[in-house]
Amino acid sequence: MEPIHELLSRITWDTELGKGEFVIGYYVRIEDRIIRALLRQVFFDPADHFACQISDAEEESHMPPFHRFREVYKDGMLIWQRPRRRIETHRYQCYKQPARRPAMKIDSTEFGSITVDSTTYPHDILIRLSGKVVKRKKKLSKKYYGTSHIISREEAEFIYEKGCDTLVLGAGQDGNVELSPEAAEFFKHKGCRVILQPTPGAVKTYNKAKGKDKTIGLFHVTC
Repeated sequence: MEPIHELLSRITWDTELGKGEFVIGYYVRIEDRIIRALLRQVFFDPADHFACQISDAEEESHMPPFHRFREVYKDGMLIWQRPRRRIETHRYQCYKQPARRPAMKIDSTEFGSITVDSTTYPHDILIRLSGKVVKRKKKLSKKYYGTSHIISREEAEFIYEKGCDTLVLGAGQDGNVELSPEAAEFFKHKGCRVILQPTPGAVKTYNKAKGKDKTIGLFHVTC
């Protein structure tokens, strides 16, 4: 199997191989699950064979060691996978099953905040397919319209995640958020249904959603 640092280096300099969208998955031991990130969020030194730096959606940096890397996808297709860890319980090989996405539940919302799995966020949030909660990037819309109440195509591109088919959009306590025509067309083109409701109703819709592995949620917490 090709070492992961060699594959990442080859993707960088091989113009043919480097065409397309790459996603890497790395194992986070404390959460016992695999987190995926776009390759463009990964910064690595070709001379460093031990670790790299990853900037997440909240612009926070993480430095997972290469031995935690588990998979690499190109345009949605798996092109590299580290063999699963073998558990030596008997002479036959048995493997640890990958962790499933935790069942996310939004506990409540009120003007200015939203509580998810007992954690309260005093800002708008985006719930990813993995269940990870990230801060909404309102500036991607505000720079075009002077307000975050109209979602731009650029923010729509940040919100969308490959594999999702439904976006539950909490439009604020009074329902003031809306999609721009360009954002609406973007989601339509991606085959992603948008359920737009005032945030209290959107919270109920998200919690009742079947197949959350294909549902993402964006929630505006003020007006």
